[in-house]
Amino acid sequence: MDSMDSFRERFEALEQQTEQLKRQTHALEVHTRLVERRLRWWRGIACGVMLLGLVSMPLQSAQRRTLNQEGWPNAWPPWRTSLTP
Repeated sequence: MDSMDSFRERFEALEQQTEQLKRQTHALEVHTRLVERRLRWWRGIACGVMLLGLVSMPLQSAQRRTLNQEGWPNAWPPWRTSLTP
């Protein structure tokens, strides 16, 4: 009988450990999903900023060419015009 009681105690201890590990695993899964969601959000922001920068580069270049072709070489950058007499 004593060996049967010790077997039951060990079996119950293993059941408790299993339940504890299940709770820990669930908590880690929830945390992992949260981190993945944040990563996707930041990656979207970074891609948007990069895309905005790439789109605006040709616009700035065209604006500089237009200013130079119209005979305003000193109009860019703006602080040059404020320093001239």
